[in-house]
Amino acid sequence: MLVAIGGALRLRQYLSLPSFWENEVAVMLNARHYTASELPFSHLVSYNTQNPVAAPPIFLLITKWMGDFFNYSEWSVRLLPLLCSLAAIGLFAHLAWRLLQPAAAVWAVALLAFSDPLIFQAGDAKPYSGDVLVAVLIVWVALAFRPNAAVWKRLALASAVTAASVWISYTAVFVLAAVGLSVFEKLNKNRWRALIKLVACVLPAIASLAVVYSLSIRRQRDPNLDLFWLHLFPDWRKPLSVAPFISSGTWELFRYAFYPIGPIMLIAFGLGIVALWREGNQRLLILLLSPLAIDLAAACTYQYPFGGTRLLLYLIPFVCLLCGIGAASAGRQFRWVGRALQMILASVPVAAAAVAVYGLFWPQNFGNMRDAVHFLSINRKANETVYLMGAQTVSASRWYLPQPDSRVHLQLDKSWPIHGDNFWLVICYETRKDQKHDPAMHQPDSVLDESRSFHTRGADVLWFAPKG
Repeated sequence: MLVAIGGALRLRQYLSLPSFWENEVAVMLNARHYTASELPFSHLVSYNTQNPVAAPPIFLLITKWMGDFFNYSEWSVRLLPLLCSLAAIGLFAHLAWRLLQPAAAVWAVALLAFSDPLIFQAGDAKPYSGDVLVAVLIVWVALAFRPNAAVWKRLALASAVTAASVWISYTAVFVLAAVGLSVFEKLNKNRWRALIKLVACVLPAIASLAVVYSLSIRRQRDPNLDLFWLHLFPDWRKPLSVAPFISSGTWELFRYAFYPIGPIMLIAFGLGIVALWREGNQRLLILLLSPLAIDLAAACTYQYPFGGTRLLLYLIPFVCLLCGIGAASAGRQFRWVGRALQMILASVPVAAAAVAVYGLFWPQNFGNMRDAVHFLSINRKANETVYLMGAQTVSASRWYLPQPDSRVHLQLDKSWPIHGDNFWLVICYETRKDQKHDPAMHQPDSVLDESRSFHTRGADVLWFAPKG
């Protein structure tokens, strides 16, 4: 039931066809700019320095192929993320059933099914749904596909899957490393022999990563990309700030993954660690904790961010599994208050489900430039001036208004005053955030005329007329 509901929520987000936003626009402009032979191996053009772009080769090629054949429509370029999202939730449910006790599996699947960012990514032309599917697939192949096969055979198969998957998900190598750490003890009682087996098994994945790094990742590295994620790396110039960085990053990861009250799940996360330790199930504990530890180590070396960001969506399945174990074990660990604690923890998936149900009627979007431009095309007269206000608006306009006339002006800063009599003002915004339009709404020489203005979820098209 949870898989069906989670799938329906993802399908609804996709079918709502939200307007392309700045990150998607950057991907598609690059896909249209380069040929198929150039796209995976080129330095992608940063059409907006506030959101530089990078993506795995296979994702870029599929996006380009779907766009070229189906005219870059909202449904075509987002079909791959949708399919990845639907496959991930079904495969995750099977994995949870194989690894966990029934009650813990239900908790884990509920958390994943209602995870707000995973629902949104089902309708977003970005590679993060693929990251989640690949993470689940690698663990499923290693632990659930052929559970009676020899450990090294399953690890070798997971390595082969990773070797192929790294071309569509860069984070696949983090997941394989976690799997390798978790099964290291099972490979052989002799540590050196086990280490040799481990290296031999993962060698195909390492070789594939080296190739994709040389051909694609290295070329996509951009100083603007590093600067954009700088706040998600620790500042080693201030050693005392590293511990608060780890704490705040973990807090933000849970807040983001289980919006809106996700940090409550940190309690279940801790209970899951204790439960597995008491059971002596170090193998599963290492598997579920290692991806976070590896990602944090990558952040400490300035190689990959850590915190509440879409780049860490691949960690959500591991967090869901560990939180599911913790939530289900609360009754055993705290006999008198265990039920009450479970009720508190249940508020997290319930609140997430409420947000998801709200999204059935008012789907989330990151701006609605498509409808704003459509309204302008119908209601604007030839001699009327238009100001596109804010970075998000300007970025989306590169797709929906690629060749503006001389009376269309791009204005990144919403606080800049506009001096003139009659003009249109277009502002796109993320529906979830409290938009501060006050500086733009009050212009020194004009007043807002609502009779010609247009408001929709994610955009305002405002007509200003002379004062008096």
